[in-house]
Amino acid sequence: MRRLLALFFILNFSVACNKAKVPAGIIQPDKMVNLLTDMHIADGYTANHSFYNKADSDRTASVYKAVFKKHATDSAGMRKSLAFYSKNPKQLQDLYKKVGARLANLEKAEQARIKKEENRKKALEAKKKKKEKLRLDSLRKDSLNRVNLKKDSLNKVKARKDSLKRLSDIKKEKTKNDIPAKRNR
Repeated sequence: MRRLLALFFILNFSVACNKAKVPAGIIQPDKMVNLLTDMHIADGYTANHSFYNKADSDRTASVYKAVFKKHATDSAGMRKSLAFYSKNPKQLQDLYKKVGARLANLEKAEQARIKKEENRKKALEAKKKKKEKLRLDSLRKDSLNRVNLKKDSLNKVKARKDSLKRLSDIKKEKTKNDIPAKRNR
């Protein structure tokens, strides 16, 4: 009887140890983590995009079909695997710890990508502002140069007038000086 009882406990212990192994037809834990991660992403996508009419429900179905196709399974295989893992809470908990970690990493990567994109946009915007400022400065310089050119041309005109006036003044003085000289002779 003792031998039989010992044999019963040994068999029971070996069967309990084998429960950790995944039987055939059940998605393996590492593949299940990938599948669950993608399913949660698909759930988030469909929840954020309100699908109310038939076309939208077809779109929702196509999202899930794409996930199943990617992982070479179907909804029945996933349900069967979830049923198996739900009977083994420790394995299910381990799976969801990995899923949670993977989703957190994906979220961090997405936040980094968004921040990088925002920084790129800010840099482009700053570059555009700088170009616009340079363009406006060059327009301002051009307009100032034109004003200066006008001033210079006005100064040249004044200088010509002044030189013509001086020339006429010199001629007048010469004629005044020359006239008395002719009379003295």
